[in-house]
Amino acid sequence: MLNSSRPVVAGILSLLSGIFILGVGLMLMSLSFMPGSLSYLGLLEGMVMCTLALLLLAYPQFSGILGAFIIVLAIFSIIGTLGGLVLGTIFGMAGGTLAVAWKGPVTEESMVLSSDEDQSVLEA
Repeated sequence: MLNSSRPVVAGILSLLSGIFILGVGLMLMSLSFMPGSLSYLGLLEGMVMCTLALLLLAYPQFSGILGAFIIVLAIFSIIGTLGGLVLGTIFGMAGGTLAVAWKGPVTEESMVLSSDEDQSVLEA
């Protein structure tokens, strides 16, 4: 399950967050049609969070920006659905942070380049 070529743990945590937020949004759907209610935001935030999580798994090169959007959306989910009973916010913040911190796989080519840079620093 741990794959260094993709931010799998970040994607799974973000997907769980979206599922929690979407689930609470579905439970509050009867309140969505009342005037002044913001519970319809839970449905929208949950669907966008699940989409971002799947995009994170499909396009790992954009993990930094997708992780930042996931963090922002996890914070905004507090307004519509109380953050998916707080679990959605916690999982979203953890998944987004892991996505932003993910660096990608280390290849032999990048290791050679970094050792060449180290040699040039030592020689100067």
